[in-house]
Amino acid sequence: MASTKKRKSPAPNAPAPKAAKPKSHPDAADKAAGLVDDLQDDFKEVVEGARTGMIAARERGEQLVTLVQAKKLQVARHFYDIGKALAELQREKLYVALGKKSFAQLLIDRQLLGLSQAKKLIAIAESFDRAKALELGTEKAYALVRMARTTPEDDTPEQLAAGSLRVAGKTKKASALSAAEIDRAARELQAKTAPSRTSSPEEKASRSAARSLQASLRRAGAKGATIEAKRIAGEWKLVVTVAAAHAELLERLVGTAR
Repeated sequence: MASTKKRKSPAPNAPAPKAAKPKSHPDAADKAAGLVDDLQDDFKEVVEGARTGMIAARERGEQLVTLVQAKKLQVARHFYDIGKALAELQREKLYVALGKKSFAQLLIDRQLLGLSQAKKLIAIAESFDRAKALELGTEKAYALVRMARTTPEDDTPEQLAAGSLRVAGKTKKASALSAAEIDRAARELQAKTAPSRTSSPEEKASRSAARSLQASLRRAGAKGATIEAKRIAGEWKLVVTVAAAHAELLERLVGTAR
C-alpha cells in the first residue's frame, strides 16, 4: 500500500516576508553635496567678477568723460583725443556702466558734445593716426572720410589723403586741396558713378508739357511763375506756382489751351 505524504498548510496569519531595503550609498550623497558646493562657489566667482568688471568699466568711463569735458573747450586743438575717448565710450558701451541707456543719452546728460559732432570726431579718430589727423585738421580729415564713403573702390581716408583727387577737371594732390574742394571732388565722382535713370514716356511727356506751359505763362507776363511735373499718388501732375496778381494770366492761358 503506497504511502502519501501530507503537505503542511501555512500557519494562519503568518507575517508576509519583509521587502529588502535598498542599500544606502553615502558616497553618492557626498558627491551630490560637493557638486552643489562647487556650483555655489562658481556662481559667487562669476558674480564677483561681474561686480569687479562693472566697477572697472565705471571708473574707465568716468576717466574718459572727464577727459572730454576738460578738452572740449579747445576742440580744434584736441579733436583727435576727444574722438578717441568718445570712440571707446561708444564701442565698449561704457555708458551703460555710467547708468545711461545709450551713447546719445550720455552725451546729453553729461553735456559733452552734440551727437553729430561726436560721430564726426569718432570717424576721424578711427580713420587716421594721430599725426596725420592733426596735419589735416578736423574739416579736411572729415571731408576725406566722406569722400571714402562715395568712391566705388575700397579706399580708406588715409589712402585718399596720400593720393590725388580729380576736381573741376584737374588732378591735384589731396594734401593740397581744401575741405570744400574735397567735397566737390566727392560730388563730381558720385555724379559720374551714379547709375543713370531711364525716364518713362509718360514722365517725358509730363515734363515737356510743364516746360512748354511755364514758358507760355512767363511770356504772358507772369514773371517767376513755375510749372513742375511731379508724380503724386501714382499719377503725373502739373504743379503750378504763380503770384495771385497773375491769376488772370493763368486763367487766360488755361482757356487758350482748351
